[in-house]
Amino acid sequence: MRFLSLLHFEWKRVSKMYFFLFGLVSAIQLIAIYVLASTQAAHFTNEALITNVSLKQIAESYSIRWEYLYSELPIIGSIMMAIAIMLVYSLLIWYRDWLGKNNVITRLLMLPINRAQLFAAKLFLLFLLVLGLVALQIVLAAIGNKIIEAVVPSELFLAPLTMAQVMQTNRLFGLLIPLDPFVFVLAYGLGFAFLTALFSAILLERSFRIKGALLGALYLAFVFWLNSFFFIGDLYGRVFPSEALLIAVATGLTTVVLSSWLSIYLIRKKVSA
Repeated sequence: MRFLSLLHFEWKRVSKMYFFLFGLVSAIQLIAIYVLASTQAAHFTNEALITNVSLKQIAESYSIRWEYLYSELPIIGSIMMAIAIMLVYSLLIWYRDWLGKNNVITRLLMLPINRAQLFAAKLFLLFLLVLGLVALQIVLAAIGNKIIEAVVPSELFLAPLTMAQVMQTNRLFGLLIPLDPFVFVLAYGLGFAFLTALFSAILLERSFRIKGALLGALYLAFVFWLNSFFFIGDLYGRVFPSEALLIAVATGLTTVVLSSWLSIYLIRKKVSA
């Protein structure tokens, strides 16, 4: 119950910013899709009138693929903005406890709870915030497809617009929302592992200050090496894909366990207000 209370406390502190980000990303993407689709449709319609050919012939001659609208700057930019904000907040979720006006960290550390719950609450909240933005992106893409279908004449479609086409066309979408459920779980599992490592680096800095900052940087470098050495060398080509997958899972789990242990140790024994 105390964990849920801490989780709720952390959520209240970020909820306004998070809903603002939701609204901003939604507005940018939906308006952009409408404007881009309308502009392109008007362009092709005018060309059909000038050249006296059918819209279907225009679509075939240009091999029109409407899913490429999702690769335009407003869409990619809004996604990158959301990613950047989440990266910044992954630091602020700890540092604001020390740097804020009310010295929140003093009250949190004085609570009669297992400090591991404080670490877990921040970790799971941040991970849930990321998953929430991923879910939002899926919804926005689905709505965007409906907007495109509504403003573009049906003759300009070579094939029905599907979510799979959107994900396969846009590399950023493909990275954020893998179509294979297993790859999705693996990708976000590794993301969770690196998040625990980042928390460990922050707590090292908070525990030992300048020396801790160096230790944190070294720890992040070690985690990066641990999770990538097998794939950036020649070893990857010498094993079966299933074996490579097992290695990725093993290194990811090792990162989670090691980082969680280190973070909990630091927050229990070393971190102070």
